[in-house]
Order: sequence, then structure tokens, then C-alpha cells
Amino acid sequence: MDGDMAAPGLTRYAALFVDVPNICTRGDRELGTVERLDVSRIDWPALFSLMLDSLGHDRVECIGTAYAFAAPSLSQEPEGLKEALLNSIGDYRGKVSVVSSDKDIDALIVGDIWESLVKLSQMQYAVGRPFPHEATVLLAGGDGGYVRAIRQIRRTFGDLLDLRVHTFSWRARLSGKLSFESQFVRKLDHCDLILPIREALRA
Repeated sequence: MDGDMAAPGLTRYAALFVDVPNICTRGDRELGTVERLDVSRIDWPALFSLMLDSLGHDRVECIGTAYAFAAPSLSQEPEGLKEALLNSIGDYRGKVSVVSSDKDIDALIVGDIWESLVKLSQMQYAVGRPFPHEATVLLAGGDGGYVRAIRQIRRTFGDLLDLRVHTFSWRARLSGKLSFESQFVRKLDHCDLILPIREALRA
């Protein structure tokens, strides 16, 4: 995976997505080390900063702050889960969608990736930026279910869109195929994103 190769001084265009159940689950199922974390245990502002900092630019046009999808299979009921997410994320200006299953999460994120890339391209066209337009998907979650969409977007819009993917995931949750399709990969295991229990209770 290469680093950020964009020329200095250009505005970067990005769409940020968070697969909340994926980030709230770490460890290896085969080794019996799976740990499910409450949403309040994740330092969400630190995660968002880590994702945006990977762009390496002062000027960033990011659609929303985040699109966070959370399954009610976590510790709270759907309504409580949304409130807990908003409370723990802090200065959060994105949207939180609570859906019924992890499969729904994948489908929603894939759909929003397509929609967001169209919007990012329209934004660049409006300011006279020539094709191919550049766009970066910042994805917190290592699920291989996103790979097909990424490949299809590149095949369909190869001459019109320079798509980069920055992936952020726990090592044991990271799909090898998604890692291969990503231009930047950050494994979160040593990023100090887990809050102590007492601090999480205060958040």
C-alpha cells in the first residue's frame, strides 16, 4: 500500500464511513479471543482524527463527519444505542443509522459509497476540476463485503474517477482482499482507541 501521493496544495475530497459493530469487535474467532466492546469504550473522536489525518492535507472536503451504522445486537436497544453513539462521539455532525443486522450495514454502506462518490465528483465538476476526479473512501471496518463494490466502481468509472481507499481495522478483522484493494491500511491494535472503563462511564 502506498502513502498519500496527491500534490500539495490541492483540496482532498473524501467520504467517511464507520461500521460500528466491526470496530466494536476485536480479536480472532478461531483463536477464541473475540472481545465485544460497548460503544462507549471506543474513542470515536480519536478514530475520526486518525482517518482524516491519513489524507495528509489541510484542505479536505468530507461528506458529513461520518456515516455510522450500528446493529442492535450490541448492548443497547436501537434507540438507546443511537443516543449512546451520539454521546460518545462528541462533536458529531454525521448521521447514525440503526439497522437490524450486520448484513444490512454492509448493504447501506455500499449504497452510500456509490452515492457519495457521485456527489464528490459533482463538487469537483462545479469548481472546474478536470477529470479524472479524485475521491478517497475512509472506511473504518475490515469486512471483505466492500471489495466487490470497490472493484466495480473502478471498472465502471476508471477514466472519470481516481478512487483511493483508506481502511482502518483491527488486525484480526481485516479482510486480505480489502487490504489488497486499499491504498492505505491502518491496523488499530496499537492506536490507543480503547477507553478505560471508568472513563467510558463518564463519557
